[in-house]
Amino acid sequence: MKFNLKTISKIAFWASVLGLFAFIFDFGFEKEDLTQQIIDGFYFAVIILGLISTFGRYIENPKLLRRKVVFFDVLSIGYGWF
Repeated sequence: MKFNLKTISKIAFWASVLGLFAFIFDFGFEKEDLTQQIIDGFYFAVIILGLISTFGRYIENPKLLRRKVVFFDVLSIGYGWF
């Protein structure tokens, strides 16, 4: 099955939207360990999808590297890992 960048970007977008709802659900409430592990795994998957989408965008169109948006992308990727 072949994925193009547009499909990956859509998946990353909707995973991020679901991640916001997961964050609201996760915020300030005690949960069972399994539930917390699932949520943490989902957060990790959202970050990985975002990285793949971002890197794919720059690989597909190298001219984007010349724009000032690259600084924001690098900053957001760095923040996501720390």
